[in-house]
Amino acid sequence: MRSSDWGKMLLYLNTYDSKADEVNLTSQLRSSSKPQLTSPQSSLAIILSDFHFNMSDADAEIHTGAEIMNYNFMSERAESQALRCKALEHRRERDDLLARCLDAHSQGLFLASAYYSKLAGLHHDAMTMANQQAAAIIASFVNKRHLLTPETTLDLHYLHVGEALTLLGDFLEREKRRKGPEEERQVVIVTGRGAHSNGPAKVKDAVVKFLEQKRIRYTEQNPGRLAVTL
Repeated sequence: MRSSDWGKMLLYLNTYDSKADEVNLTSQLRSSSKPQLTSPQSSLAIILSDFHFNMSDADAEIHTGAEIMNYNFMSERAESQALRCKALEHRRERDDLLARCLDAHSQGLFLASAYYSKLAGLHHDAMTMANQQAAAIIASFVNKRHLLTPETTLDLHYLHVGEALTLLGDFLEREKRRKGPEEERQVVIVTGRGAHSNGPAKVKDAVVKFLEQKRIRYTEQNPGRLAVTL
């Protein structure tokens, strides 16, 4: 199901104005609890705050190399992969329900169509929440390996494009606030080379486009690593 189709169904649901049917749907859906989501900005903006952005403020906060080496990366990666699988399951359920919604609507079964659309909305929200949780865990464990490097680094490996851009925007704003009015500050953005993408490097291309739109200077240190000047 294309995102445009999903948008059309949400629009249809928002314009469905039969009060009696809405009450009936509410009672039918009473057993389903809609996840309470945080926005991507609020959920991803604080991902690195405990261990990355504050590292230069106090050496006491920097973990030793031994502690980092002993950190259970595999556990965090397994947890993030489980959340990605959960999100995929919700996506499939959403798309199946939307197909039923469209089929019911084509047959003039508007109440059934609205019912399927509401259920699809629950799965869409659950998918979004699972992906947000996975992105938070991923950003945490991939950036731990840069704690002892001299450069201020943001690693965007394994993130979806939207997640990467949200995190990048917040990261650059934080780093801008750290520098003096006449000072230039250089940071490193690790985008990856796109080895896990089907085709071009999606995250790298999106990051480059983002930087160019914001007129932020950068140089390519290697195919998966950008030096950004603020």
